[in-house]
Amino acid sequence: MQLLRDIAAAIDHRETEIERLKSIIKQLQRMQFDRSSERIDPDQFVLGLEDLRTQNEHKQRVCAVRRLRRWIR
Repeated sequence: MQLLRDIAAAIDHRETEIERLKSIIKQLQRMQFDRSSERIDPDQFVLGLEDLRTQNEHKQRVCAVRRLRRWIR
């Protein structure tokens, strides 16, 4: 009888541990995949703005060169 009680206690302990681990996994998933976790890092935002600024400057230079070429002809 004691062996059965020990086995039942071990099973109960394992089930409790499994539920605890499932809870931790859900919490970690919310932290990783929650909407708030999808926010852009401010540094990434600044890099994106710098890229746009560089592209705009390049387009302005290309337009200026084209105007000069038309004026020279």
